[in-house]
Order: sequence, then C-alpha cells, then structure tokens
Amino acid sequence: MGVMNKILLPVDVPDAKLKAVRQAAFLARHFHSEIILLHVVAPMSYPVGSLEIGYELTGDLHAEIIKRAQKDLD
Repeated sequence: MGVMNKILLPVDVPDAKLKAVRQAAFLARHFHSEIILLHVVAPMSYPVGSLEIGYELTGDLHAEIIKRAQKDLD
C-alpha cells in the first residue's frame, strides 16, 4: 500500500459529517498522516448599486465571515 502523507478533508462548517471526520482520523493514525481541513467561504458579490454601505464595510463583513468560519474549524 502506498504512503499517504496528507489527507484533504473538505468540510461544511458547522455541519461537518462526523463519520467522514472519524474516517479521516482513522486513516491519519494508520498512515501517520496530516489532515488538512478545507472549508470554502464564498466571495461576496452584489449587483452594482444594490449596496450603499461602501467597500470598507463589505470588506469588514467578509472578514467577519472568514473569522467565524475559522472559529468553527478550530
């Protein structure tokens, strides 16, 4: 059997499937591998003129979404 150094585990935070996480942990222990969790935060996009709050505030909002996702992953 080949060597498995890293296991990429896509997760949908906070609804990560426990069965998939357990299976990845089992494989990681067996192969002495590293688990890399992947959670994608969709970029925010708005039609022109739909928001009047400006770039700075929407940038802060996106940063907050990423911060919450990181907290869920932790």
